[in-house]
Amino acid sequence: MYRLILILPLLTIPLFWLIPLYVAIPVYAIVVLESLFWYWIIRKSMMLQVHTGLEGLIGERGRVVEPLTPFGTIIVKGEYWKANSLDDDIQFDENVEILGNEGLTLKVKREGH
Repeated sequence: MYRLILILPLLTIPLFWLIPLYVAIPVYAIVVLESLFWYWIIRKSMMLQVHTGLEGLIGERGRVVEPLTPFGTIIVKGEYWKANSLDDDIQFDENVEILGNEGLTLKVKREGH
């Protein structure tokens, strides 16, 4: 779909019939360069890694709001999540790092371990 921007230079071909060549060629070159620039920008943005949902939480830091013995609750980016401690029990108000998930339960460890 993003390749449609490459059609834009074809739409400017009638310029060669309507205006003198010394004007049409630079205008056409600008349109081609601009199309390639936007193609590059759009393609680059489509290749970015997903930063939403559970995939975006891996590697983030959270804070324990219900002790993890080994299951409990943490808060990450203002949201409450059920969590499973891969370390020993983790107490209230300790920082944790998210390693992954199993369904909607996050797998965490103490920050720094």
